[in-house]
Amino acid sequence: RELLLAAALDGGGMNAYACTAYEEAANLHGGALRVCDDFLAGDPDHPDALILRSRALDGLGRVARESGEYLASVRLHTLASQVAIGCLSLSPSRLRVRPTPEACWANAVSNAGVAEFRAGNLEAARRCHEAAMSVRLRIGEPRGVSSCLGNLALLTGDVAEAKALYQQSLDVRVQLGDVWGAAGSHRAIAHLCIKTGGHEEEAAAHLVQAVQTFSEVSDKL
Repeated sequence: RELLLAAALDGGGMNAYACTAYEEAANLHGGALRVCDDFLAGDPDHPDALILRSRALDGLGRVARESGEYLASVRLHTLASQVAIGCLSLSPSRLRVRPTPEACWANAVSNAGVAEFRAGNLEAARRCHEAAMSVRLRIGEPRGVSSCLGNLALLTGDVAEAKALYQQSLDVRVQLGDVWGAAGSHRAIAHLCIKTGGHEEEAAAHLVQAVQTFSEVSDKL
């Protein structure tokens, strides 16, 4: 019962975060973390509680990032990754919640990479995204791979390489039927074309596609 409550609180936190209600998200993720900590005090090796604890820490890290608290964000994501690693030695047959420990670790490390990028620590950000993508490729998590590709595109100083990475990310998202993600990739390619200059027609084509796709999911970004 306690873990169902923790999962509900954490899920509510993710929804609040998606709606940019960051204070509410922090309260919900914090509530999930407290429930997990209380549960783990009596059963410190319970895998479901550990995964939910990792998820709650990761959620708090995202909120800290969007609040401009980048060092706190990296610290929280690092804690989340450490908790996920601790689950690897536990029996997988006892695990009933998602994601898997490996995916949970990759999520936390990738999110740490975003915070490092925002803080201007580009090499640290690159290491995070490369490590996360390596695991996501190994466990077969294409949605996460596409996210890593997009993040790595932001970190390269080579325009052709950045465009190729964005295109790979777009291709994966199209294959997955990820409408919102595909629109984001089109927008990223358009922004890159505008930023570098001399590719106005290509930029316009991607912007048109992005607007049309965002309209399909009622997103006004």
